[in-house]
Amino acid sequence: MSRTAIFFFLTLCTVMAACDATGIYNETREIEGETWAFESPVNFKADVQDTVNLHDVVVNLRTGKTYNYSNLWLFVDFTYPGGNAFTDTIECPLAYPDGRWVGSSGPGYINTSVIIKKDMIFPESGNYNINIRHGMRDDSLHEIKTVGLRIQRAV
Repeated sequence: MSRTAIFFFLTLCTVMAACDATGIYNETREIEGETWAFESPVNFKADVQDTVNLHDVVVNLRTGKTYNYSNLWLFVDFTYPGGNAFTDTIECPLAYPDGRWVGSSGPGYINTSVIIKKDMIFPESGNYNINIRHGMRDDSLHEIKTVGLRIQRAV
């Protein structure tokens, strides 16, 4: 898939997500060379003003069909506007035990969405920094095409 096609697809996804009344943040980052190094976190900055309603925090992954593992471990660092921080370790299942991929697929890729925080209340309004690193044993993971973050009202 060409860079122009990927850019068009990501732009279309962003526009479509913006029309969704439950989504308050939706951003996707392309992984350069489709190889994600452990020491290269994917950084997101979400402006969250709603400190009352419950929210789900979702990671959207696009992997290649030749990704070597059935899961992906993530270290997710949340830094609040006031400076408080915490880290979560999340397992993202990508394949069933029989080898079928969990997400939806297209030519050469699999899209998988994983809720990493369910019914979260953001205690402060302002900019939250959310950094995602992979936590796999390999220093570099091949066939990781994009990593996205979505914050939406819990339904």
